Amino acid sequence: MGKPIYVELDINAPIEDVWETTQNPKLHERWDLRFSQIDYLPKDHEDDVQTFQYETRIGFGLRIHASVNRSAVQQKTVERKYPL
Repeated sequence: MGKPIYVELDINAPIEDVWETTQNPKLHERWDLRFSQIDYLPKDHEDDVQTFQYETRIGFGLRIHASVNRSAVQQKTVERKYPL
């Protein structure tokens, strides 16, 4: 497996606002232009950590999907999907 991706960004805002904006997919899509669409994935149990589905359209009908668990400890693998 390749090296993990690490992203760091300085944001001048209260931490509560940053958390809400990054955890709400529709708000996150508005400011993070790396992603075309962000959706919640279903949880098996209410107390499970929320997992998100990210999609980026890269042109020519190509899209890349990634499912990410927002826990600081766990991340899921990236699944690439090519022309539909």
